[in-house]
Amino acid sequence: MVKKHSDESKEKMREAKLGKRISGSHKISISKVKNKTGIFRVYKNKTKTVRQGFVWVYSFYDLDNARKVINSVDLCKLKEKITSFINKLEKIENLLYYI
Repeated sequence: MVKKHSDESKEKMREAKLGKRISGSHKISISKVKNKTGIFRVYKNKTKTVRQGFVWVYSFYDLDNARKVINSVDLCKLKEKITSFINKLEKIENLLYYI
């Protein structure tokens, strides 16, 4: 005879598999600890696809708690990409505010 789990038990097992949820402040403190460049959320990622052997990566969490990254070979270009991305987000938030 096969035992079947109740819906409540299934939900508890599913949450246990997911692990602990990390708060926003804890994510920021982890990011600060791992960062050795001196620039918040920016780190080097080794790769063989570019001549210099690494790319600069800016990582962040979006509103859905999904991890997103922006890559660039040069720090100045990375800064431009980040600021343009932030400007796009602000425009979207302003549009959603008036809807």
